[in-house]
Amino acid sequence: MGGERVTAAGLSCWELFNPFDAEFANDAYGHYRRLRETAPIYFHRDMNVWLVSRYDDITSVMTGQAFGRAGQLESAKPFEVGSAPQRLTGEWLVGVDPPQHTRVRRCFAKTFSHRRVDNLRPFIEDRVGALLDQFAADNGGDFIAMVAEPLPFQVICHLLGIPAADHPALLEMTTRMLPLMEPIMTDVQRASVQDAAGRAVEYFDNLIAERRRRPGDDFVSHLIAVSDDYAGPDGGALTAAELMNNVAFLFGAGHETTTSVLGTGMYALLSAPDELTQLRADPGLLDAAVREIIRWEAPFQFIAQQAHDDTLLGTVEISAGQVVVALLGAGNHDPARFTDPDSFRVTRDEGPALSFGAGLHYCIGAGLAKLEAEVLFGELLRRFPKLLLEQQARYRPGFSFRALDELQMRVVLR
Repeated sequence: MGGERVTAAGLSCWELFNPFDAEFANDAYGHYRRLRETAPIYFHRDMNVWLVSRYDDITSVMTGQAFGRAGQLESAKPFEVGSAPQRLTGEWLVGVDPPQHTRVRRCFAKTFSHRRVDNLRPFIEDRVGALLDQFAADNGGDFIAMVAEPLPFQVICHLLGIPAADHPALLEMTTRMLPLMEPIMTDVQRASVQDAAGRAVEYFDNLIAERRRRPGDDFVSHLIAVSDDYAGPDGGALTAAELMNNVAFLFGAGHETTTSVLGTGMYALLSAPDELTQLRADPGLLDAAVREIIRWEAPFQFIAQQAHDDTLLGTVEISAGQVVVALLGAGNHDPARFTDPDSFRVTRDEGPALSFGAGLHYCIGAGLAKLEAEVLFGELLRRFPKLLLEQQARYRPGFSFRALDELQMRVVLR
């Protein structure tokens, strides 16, 4: 059972798909296309995972009952029991199954409501205004460092009630933990993650303890109150580990994912001047344009699931315990689902992309990311008659996040 080391096309595992190659980031969708056309459900023996690259198959993996999240993190990248990374990630909402997932998500969903997200709009508008004032004063610059990174970081810190004095250390800490999201880490990265995770555990344990002593009008305080009062058919209050793990995860994902959306979205618009012109002419297309930005470059490129039992995916047999990697970026560029998928179109209206997942694990923060993107891009178009790309953007190396390291651009005020 399983794929062969050499495919019918005569390619080895790594020749067919190697996301760790230095050139992968520059042509990710070419790599996905080759895999999708050659072996859309493929067992990569050297990575010991199934790779799934068609939209419909990915949807089946994410929404079906045959697959779950529990255990896939440990099987893909083990850490010692009791280590700081294990203590930080062991109860992540994205890594657990019902009934635990149901209980934790209900508490988070009740706290992270549409109303709470909508109430962030004035703060987001204020921060966008201040960041773009400086961007205009400098006639542009590196959009990632000056706008796309600070905006979501400031928003998530505001949501969680994190003091401004803690921002620099927390930004450095989360940057060092990014390799935790990659399937493979070097020894140097592993040591850095161990240290940063230890600091994160301490910080968020202390933050939660402080909110218990002195609650405020912030997300963490409200989550604690909702959790303490929660009594449902799936259990009661969140454990200390569930609280700490998921507040920490929301903090990290809440800015890294949105930074990716804002950066790659700006690059997409600058690289498609006709689409940018069309959006300027009809600002009512902004909502569709943001959806297309999110389809065009999924901020997180894959989701790993684990088979509960022996099961069939299409006509392929997956054994119990095997890990299936759903390649979201590949599914978003599947021509069987999206017309001319490698073209960026602000008028596209072909249904949901896979970028924020599907089913039980649909990203709880998707609405906030979309709101930040709509406010920012709307204000950019209103303020600046011309937006010019100064040089080719540079993608961040790695497989998990589809993000830019740098995006040099210039703005013209009149």
